[in-house]
Amino acid sequence: MNKKELILPASLFLGLIIFFLFSVMPTVPGGDSSMFIGAAFSNGVAQPPGYPLITLIYKILFLFPLDSVFLINLSSGILTSLTSLVLFFLFKEITNCKYNAATMALLFAVLPLIYRYSLVAEVFALNNFLTALTIYLAHRFHQTNSIKFAYLGVFSMGLGMSHHHTFAFIALPLIIWLLINHKELRGLKVLALLFILGLLGLAPYLYLVVAPHYAGEITWGETSSLEGFFHHFLRKDFGTFQLTATGNGGFLDNLLAFFKDLPFESFAILYFLPGLWIFNSFKSFKRSSFSHLIFIILIIYMGVFFSLANIDLTNFLFKEVFLRFWQLPLLLLTILSAYGLQFIKPLYKKKVFIILTIVVLIRGGFSYNHHSRNGITIFKDYGETMLNSLPKDSVLIATGDLQVNILRFLQVVKKKRPDVTILPVPLMNLAWYKKIHRKFHPTVKLPPGVYAPFPENGKYQLLDILKLNSQKSFFMLQDNKLVKNEGAADLSLLVRFDWVPSGFLFKLIPKEERPNPISTISNHVKAKGEFKPNSYRRVEKGSWEELVTDVVFWNAERYHMIYHTRLLKKDDSLTHKQALASHIEGLRIDYKNIPPEFLKNLGLLYYQLRQKGIMTNDKIVSAWGDYYKTLSDKSTHEAGEIKKALDHFGKK
Repeated sequence: MNKKELILPASLFLGLIIFFLFSVMPTVPGGDSSMFIGAAFSNGVAQPPGYPLITLIYKILFLFPLDSVFLINLSSGILTSLTSLVLFFLFKEITNCKYNAATMALLFAVLPLIYRYSLVAEVFALNNFLTALTIYLAHRFHQTNSIKFAYLGVFSMGLGMSHHHTFAFIALPLIIWLLINHKELRGLKVLALLFILGLLGLAPYLYLVVAPHYAGEITWGETSSLEGFFHHFLRKDFGTFQLTATGNGGFLDNLLAFFKDLPFESFAILYFLPGLWIFNSFKSFKRSSFSHLIFIILIIYMGVFFSLANIDLTNFLFKEVFLRFWQLPLLLLTILSAYGLQFIKPLYKKKVFIILTIVVLIRGGFSYNHHSRNGITIFKDYGETMLNSLPKDSVLIATGDLQVNILRFLQVVKKKRPDVTILPVPLMNLAWYKKIHRKFHPTVKLPPGVYAPFPENGKYQLLDILKLNSQKSFFMLQDNKLVKNEGAADLSLLVRFDWVPSGFLFKLIPKEERPNPISTISNHVKAKGEFKPNSYRRVEKGSWEELVTDVVFWNAERYHMIYHTRLLKKDDSLTHKQALASHIEGLRIDYKNIPPEFLKNLGLLYYQLRQKGIMTNDKIVSAWGDYYKTLSDKSTHEAGEIKKALDHFGKK
């Protein structure tokens, strides 16, 4: 390839790098990303199945004298750019047109799902790159019979399998197909060398054996033993051959969800072009056809994975977890689209190129406007707000993967508030965790056994921890089950302690203490610091960012309101009601999207204050009037009573 032929692919690659440079998140992301970064920093093992290859890559990036977290986030964009570069060379061979090859390669990079997982530290960009590289090398071998491509391809397969289990959907069909169609691969010497190269590609898994001996605080499991290694490798903590440890979902629902969203993802390009290929070529199935192999891999992946994905798609956050695994089908459909371009008549090829270029530009613009993480620091701010609200040497009982991962990242990687001991409830029921805890937090004692939310022989509850460490101040991440006293929660704390809202946390206080409610409101506001949801740009529904702004923030206020409502039932204090009403009114002024229940309760507080002789007619009408507007069904008894009250107080 001469220098002139390199101009287009080099421009494509550099253009995407610049695009991602202005798109990536500048600091710690949400979800599992902070766990991956923290494990790499701590010489630790990431969550099951371990992801050793990406951990090693992140460890190398920590060696650079730059902002390591930004660089790690950017690495996903670089990997997606490399994926598009590989796809360009593959599509050029398929279409025999470098311009259509470039537009199709760019289209893949700007698909919303691909784009947004190229902006944070995640495993999918590397998985996409290794998938594209393996397919390209297999295609090159199929076209040329040059054994070097087979050797490189098998090594790439090994790397893929050392990274992500879904790579098996690519590797196994490819291996079988190549052995059937290429007898030159069946020789004993060649097979032996292929086997050795495949094993060499799997070498990153040795990291899981070595890492526990040197691991810092952020690590998962005891993988240095054979039993521990396979326990981790098989994801037994989550459920082998399951997407989650608990959940539901079915093949048909998952399949329909995919094809329902597909037109939006690609402006129907990934419908039309693969459909064109199917219509023209699938009537005569050829065992040796590479395009038919890609189609078979697509069917195998969607058939098996969509059947195993036990997840509730009605929950937007859970659906987003499932959506991440759509990237491989999108990659395969993009390859089939390149094959579909072969059936465009020469007369229309120029028009198709123009259409594809317009689609790429529009799709890229939409993706940037709706999914860019440039300048978003919400997770760092949220985590620091919680840590800064804690007194010195306190203990935080942490529930929820999002919060646990962010808090541990800030403590271990960024050295924020190392005096605070974080007890991660999701890990305390795992036998290996106690060893890590004793090493890094010896001043906080844990009872014998492992944690369980219910009384069981050989297991402890949260109250047992507080009894052993009575000299410590304890806080806990807010738990809806605890507030509602649900049977699924660890209710042992409520025997001797009350929860008092403090920003995004609960402070656990002995029942005999009676905190001043006015001070409680003031402390709650102070603990939230400067964290304001309105200051963050909105991104896609179901994102971790949306969870923090729309759920976590308002749950903190909801629990605060519930706490004070319970107190007022015991002590009908006028000043307390006025202070609570003032607090909710402040939320109403600051946030236009205040949940309707706050308006309902605010109107009730004003009504109760009126009964105490304070004229609040206008405020009752204002609060309940806005609440009435949110009711979709105006025929209910509640709606009728609210309407009567509005008519009554509106006339006075």
